[in-house]
Amino acid sequence: MEKGLKSLLLSKQDTSLLPVTTHDICELASFTGSPRLVTAARKLHSIVGMTARMRYPDCLPSPKIQRDVYTLEMALNVYGIVDESLQLIRQSIHVPLDDSF
Repeated sequence: MEKGLKSLLLSKQDTSLLPVTTHDICELASFTGSPRLVTAARKLHSIVGMTARMRYPDCLPSPKIQRDVYTLEMALNVYGIVDESLQLIRQSIHVPLDDSF
């Protein structure tokens, strides 16, 4: 979702938004001006916390790994939120949906 939000911001060609150096999805979503993306980012953040925890095991309390922290239900909720958000982002930047890659 972070990369999608950054793509949307770059597509706006508003140089006041650049460079976007944050990884905070709530902050990125707020820059888009989309209430739906802000809500989605907040939901995602409430489930996963700091998104770096999903990528970097050292962000978790030792000796835990991601599997110890996230449940299947959480993963499915996150998938739904991100999928819906990316669809909205694609529509906002007029990118055709092509699942062939």
